[in-house]
Amino acid sequence: MTALLRYLFVYYARSHRYLAPLLAYAGPILFIYSEVPNPVMDSYAFTAIWTFVIAAWLSYGFIDLEHEAQRFVTIVHSRSVAKYEAAKFSLLGTVTALLSILAVAFPILFDKFDRVPGAPEAGIALLAHLLLAWLGIACAAFFTERWAASRSLALLGLLLVLAISVGGKGLEEKLPETLRIAMWLVPPVFRISDMLVRFGEVPAGRIALLLGYSALYLAALVAAYIRRSSRRLF
Repeated sequence: MTALLRYLFVYYARSHRYLAPLLAYAGPILFIYSEVPNPVMDSYAFTAIWTFVIAAWLSYGFIDLEHEAQRFVTIVHSRSVAKYEAAKFSLLGTVTALLSILAVAFPILFDKFDRVPGAPEAGIALLAHLLLAWLGIACAAFFTERWAASRSLALLGLLLVLAISVGGKGLEEKLPETLRIAMWLVPPVFRISDMLVRFGEVPAGRIALLLGYSALYLAALVAAYIRRSSRRLF
């Protein structure tokens, strides 16, 4: 696995596909913290959503990076499709975990908030960033060119999923009461963001349930992707 991770990292690094999303990630975060002071959890709600979007962008650019012939060779050397796909998720997951840590730690270390956040706030913020980053990776993975009629359709589908995931609260409020339960099938990005904004009002038990549900949702997405990839390599 170590050799596979090293190979994927070098292959991705040489592509330079990461430059645009990383620059796009840093720009807005530096901008919002250029003025001080900032509210703690509202700021974290924004950076968590932005981490979700950028993680999806990184994943979209990485998931189809290898040519079909090269991907076949890599899978053969990996001896397992599941191992190959798990390595890709691990690499992206590590990169976005570092971005998440940076997004949470930067305003604390450089005194950008109107107050020093407590350990529970910082901890929940970090968990939220990590979950949204990894949800972004998993969501974008399904919009591979292998499974779409064209790259433009894949991109359109991904943008639609991102929009619904982020703006789902407004959509949920407009739906009839009987249909709102269907919104739990949408990636819980807007729910985590809303939880961060209303952190002081939400009971700890409800926060734990939401984060637990999000982790299960993420695990289901990753398992479904690996299962589908094993059945349809090209």
